[in-house]
Amino acid sequence: MSQYKDNSHKSDAWRFPQTLQNDSIYSFIRNIEKHFFAEVTVQNCTYSESAVDLAIQLECNLTLFEVLNHANMGTWGNFKQNQNSPLPKALKELKNENNIEIRIDEFSIFLKDTSVIIKRTNHLNISEQLESILREISAHYIYFTKGLSQKPYEIYIPVLEEEEFNLNTNTNTQSTTKNYSEYWGIYFESEDDAIIYDVKQSSYLPAELRLCMADV
Repeated sequence: MSQYKDNSHKSDAWRFPQTLQNDSIYSFIRNIEKHFFAEVTVQNCTYSESAVDLAIQLECNLTLFEVLNHANMGTWGNFKQNQNSPLPKALKELKNENNIEIRIDEFSIFLKDTSVIIKRTNHLNISEQLESILREISAHYIYFTKGLSQKPYEIYIPVLEEEEFNLNTNTNTQSTTKNYSEYWGIYFESEDDAIIYDVKQSSYLPAELRLCMADV
């Protein structure tokens, strides 16, 4: 689940997907770096004749609190009311220039105090969901930091895949994880494993249920 960025062997071959035109990927990266005040790294996850899945990593010299504050004001990520975010627009341009379907499989934000890892799930579009995800993180900041007493070093969204685990323990069960606003994995230095945060309940799941999930 947890993934860590390794810049020790960064090279152009690793940084830029060879399956895409160099000019278009350079333009895409510059566009994202401009609006997110970050160093951007892009690499292939999977590739076929019909589609490319990308992992996009942002390295930003801000804290999570600062990013959330700037995002809410529209000064980070250009999330302004009644305006399109630059990420889906830049992704659309990249698709058009390469004449191939391009999807974001993973979007990672590496900050001074925390990493936010967003994984594509249920065919939801990360580029279209990013603003709402950040607003959810902002709304729950005081809760998942346990009243501002602990800062996580990583937030993984979403922590559960629909086919992997069923949270409902009743006889009539249904898989519940369908979007990015249900369950997150929160990593603290004080914990060996991720603690599962229930977004809808604004609370952490009981320890015995977390142990059950770890066995799945």
